[in-house]
Amino acid sequence: MAEPVSLAEREFRQRAADNRRRIALSADLVGQASAAVQDRLPEGWRAVARQPVAGALYSLEVEPAAVGIDVIAYLIPPTTVACSGWLVRVHHRTLRVCFPLYCDGGARAAEFATACDAFDAAVGALRVEIAAAPR
Repeated sequence: MAEPVSLAEREFRQRAADNRRRIALSADLVGQASAAVQDRLPEGWRAVARQPVAGALYSLEVEPAAVGIDVIAYLIPPTTVACSGWLVRVHHRTLRVCFPLYCDGGARAAEFATACDAFDAAVGALRVEIAAAPR
């Protein structure tokens, strides 16, 4: 016979199970995306699947070749019903600024239908950050 648990404990366990499923889904999606974008990488750039800290969602990190500034893009897979597409965050570590790519005409993060679409947008955004860097 199962041990009785409180409603709060049952909800806690459900959230923990949902979180584990989202993490596993993010690992699968990022692994697939990593393989899909390898042939699209500009020369000297890298795309690496990472989990920043234990218990966090995986992301695909896009790192440009060494250019004198420390900038990286994170491709974040869709893992909830509320987010139906890939998200891109650009982290300009030299300036200590991190921001998502936005949709035209609004303060809403852009969602990309495929990892390759998100990758192309990330490469474009990184090139803008590199070009804008003081020399």
